[in-house]
Amino acid sequence: LNPEDGKAESRITDAPGSTGALRASAAARISGPLPGDGVVYNYPLRGVGSAKAGDTAATGVWLAGSTITDIAPGTAPGTVLVAQGAKLSEIERATGTATRSLTLPGGTQFAADHARGAVWFSDFAAGKLHRVDLASFAVTASFDLPGTDSIAGFTEVDPASGAVWVGVNRSVLVFDATGKPVKTLVGKDLARDAAFDAAGGRAFVAWQDGGDLSDPANDNNGTLTVYDSTDFTPAAKDLSLPGNQTQLGAASLAVEPGGATVFVTSPAEGK
Repeated sequence: LNPEDGKAESRITDAPGSTGALRASAAARISGPLPGDGVVYNYPLRGVGSAKAGDTAATGVWLAGSTITDIAPGTAPGTVLVAQGAKLSEIERATGTATRSLTLPGGTQFAADHARGAVWFSDFAAGKLHRVDLASFAVTASFDLPGTDSIAGFTEVDPASGAVWVGVNRSVLVFDATGKPVKTLVGKDLARDAAFDAAGGRAFVAWQDGGDLSDPANDNNGTLTVYDSTDFTPAAKDLSLPGNQTQLGAASLAVEPGGATVFVTSPAEGK
C-alpha cells in the first residue's frame, strides 16, 4: 500500500504449495522487510515466502513438520526464525533447510531481540515465558506469566530497552530485559498487538473488542493506547477504534519511524 494515500500498488495472491506448484495463498504473518523493497512472510500452513512490488507471485519454500505459528528475521542474511508449535528453528529461506532447532516445553509464539541475542518464547497454556540465547540456541531462563488462563494476545520486544511486552486477555504484562516483571497495564478490551517508536520512547498497543454483544464487557469498539515506554504512563489520549473486534481475526499494529503515523488492521471490517 502507498503510505501517503493507502492505494494498493501491488497485490500478490499466489505462492508455492507443498508440491512447489503455485496456488492461492493468504499471508498469515509478515517476518520483516527485504533489503530495498518487499517482505518475507509466512503463508499457511508451512510456507515461507518473499515478494516485492510488481511480482505476480511469491517465491517460497514449504517446510517439513507442523504448521508455522510464528516467524521473525533470522540471525544471518537469508534466514528466518520459525516456530512450529513449541519447536523453534532457524531456516534458510532459499532451501527451507533448518540450520538449528530447539524444542521448548510448550508455546507457539515468540519475539526476537537480535540486539541482545535473545528470543522470548511464550507458553500461555503453562504460564511461562522462556528466554532462548541466540548464540547457543538453548533456553537460559524461564519466568512465570501470571493470568494466562485466558486469551493469548502477543509477545513483542521494545528495541530500545529490551523490555518484553506480553498481551494476555485484557492486560499487558511488561518484563525488563532480564525477565523481571515491571508493570501490568490493564485495558477494557483484549490486548492484541504492540509496536514501538524507539526514537520517541513510546509504545503503542492495539486492544480489540470481543465482538460478542451478549457480553456486557463488549461494545464492538477497540482502542489504541500510547504509553511512555520508560515509565509506562499514558503518552496520548486513548483512541476509539469503531468496529474493531475479534470475531474475524486479531488486529495488528505497525508504527512508522518517528511515530507520526500508526497503522492498525481491522479484520472484521477488511480494513
